[in-house]
Amino acid sequence: MKLASNEDGTGRVIHTNESQAVLLYVKSITDPTMFDALFADALSWRMAAEIAMPIAANASLGQQAMANYQQVLTAAMQRSLDEAHEPQQAMSDLASARIC
Repeated sequence: MKLASNEDGTGRVIHTNESQAVLLYVKSITDPTMFDALFADALSWRMAAEIAMPIAANASLGQQAMANYQQVLTAAMQRSLDEAHEPQQAMSDLASARIC
């Protein structure tokens, strides 16, 4: 593997001879607007569930936070599936003729 600049020098590329190369990529995102409201809600409930027991010494508080997390996570997963399967708009005959 070799890291290099792209042809016009504005970006970086990875060169490899591996036919089945796998890339794991992690990025620190600091702009909170990059995350939707359901993600932020799920994250906050999960964090609440993790810290409720040590801070409040109340198991039911942590269990309620975890239940809220599961509920929001289910809603977020459903929305993600809905977005992934958006119906394609029908193409007019004129547009179809221009493509062919």
